Amino acid sequence: MTSRCSFRPKLSLGLLLVAIGFLLLGAKARPAPADGSDVRSWTIGPGRIQRAYDALPRGDGGLWLLASTLPKEGRRNSAELSRWASGGRRLWGRTIVEAVPFDIRFHLVSEPGGEVVVAGQSGGALRIWRFSDKGDLLWGQQLAADPVNPNEVVTFDGKGGLYVALRQPPSGKGGFDHPEIAEGETRIFHYSEKGVLLQSYALHAVPEVRQPGAGWLATGSLGIQNPVALTVIPTGGIAVVGYFAGMSGDPPSPLRGVTEQKLDYGWLSSGGRGIPQVKIFVDRWDESGRRLWSHLFGRMWNNLAFAVAGSEKGAVAIAGSSVWGACPEDRSLRPSGLRLFVAEYGGEPASLRWCQEIERNLSIGPMALGYGEDGSLWLLGEAKGPLVSSDPLAQGGRVYLARLDSAGHLQWRRQVGDGTSRPFPHIAFGPENCPTVAWATAALGSRHRSQEGEIISVGQPLQGRP
Repeated sequence: MTSRCSFRPKLSLGLLLVAIGFLLLGAKARPAPADGSDVRSWTIGPGRIQRAYDALPRGDGGLWLLASTLPKEGRRNSAELSRWASGGRRLWGRTIVEAVPFDIRFHLVSEPGGEVVVAGQSGGALRIWRFSDKGDLLWGQQLAADPVNPNEVVTFDGKGGLYVALRQPPSGKGGFDHPEIAEGETRIFHYSEKGVLLQSYALHAVPEVRQPGAGWLATGSLGIQNPVALTVIPTGGIAVVGYFAGMSGDPPSPLRGVTEQKLDYGWLSSGGRGIPQVKIFVDRWDESGRRLWSHLFGRMWNNLAFAVAGSEKGAVAIAGSSVWGACPEDRSLRPSGLRLFVAEYGGEPASLRWCQEIERNLSIGPMALGYGEDGSLWLLGEAKGPLVSSDPLAQGGRVYLARLDSAGHLQWRRQVGDGTSRPFPHIAFGPENCPTVAWATAALGSRHRSQEGEIISVGQPLQGRP
């Protein structure tokens, strides 16, 4: 069955005659452009948005947008939630925060009934609001959060409710040598559709059973668990992916000095002689909060996890980056730049089904992963340069979207946007399972050079070319 997303260029009689002439002359067709011309899109701006905190495409082609508008004289910089129809017509907007703190992080979560959840963390508090599709506030909640930990995760539960994972504030009982990792606790909270807390439980990412690669893991105050992504499994329960970081060396001593540790974007750096170790953990939990299984992933240290997705059959896919090669069959002995990989777990008991390296030129940036109806995987990332075009002078857009088959083989990929674009970590599936993504582009770095702020784009890359 041909999808409406498929790219099928239509030739007029004149173009057809030109094409026949090229064939008769033996001319070679040029490769498909990688500059975003193979995308059906609409935009907001320029001159309207100062900065977009998050943009979430809707299945109907519209958009949820959380952004600060360009300030007017005498007015403070505020954050506004707005809903947009497909094509760029603004339906409504309402202010969420009057004066936006400089350290705030926002997240948008779409609910099945057309509602939206806004979560924002700043100053040691995670605030959650739920709005109807008309902009009515339905309920709000607040959780205490560790202000030095950036990894709060929010996602829907598939039944109208919400899952939240975040690190709670320090208890005040930590040691002097390891203040940032000896305190606090990461927990998962499950809320109902009405905002009622159903349950909460601690996320201890250290595997409870022996498995390959677990021997080096530090315990107690020498370990940090950081959830990065969480997804609901259609067959029940959730999957969580993140980092476990620890030191595999000996404890600090007068001869070695104090080892200072800091976790930044998933990398654990050490100021002493201890050996930093960072690996990806993949956890599977049932609906009651009981861990079903846990696996460590990553061939060597310093692996980054970005996204997780669950299939209708209970499989769990993860996506991330590694400088050493994360897949088990990789035998690299030296770093070679960030390498994007996708892997899938499945079966009972769960095991690694496959792992595929996809690209070698992606940034540490937002990423999303989602299963299609046919079992394929859609991957969204941020590129540092041209990947699709073989032309070394090509100006590849930074928004990267790829489709993998059920075994992880690359089937299709596109780059859209400009050199200053940044994607938002969401993939929405509309009619006939067509993927839609959104991205922001700095106005000064685009063709609108005289404008301020950002341009927001919503696009559906057209399929049909490898």
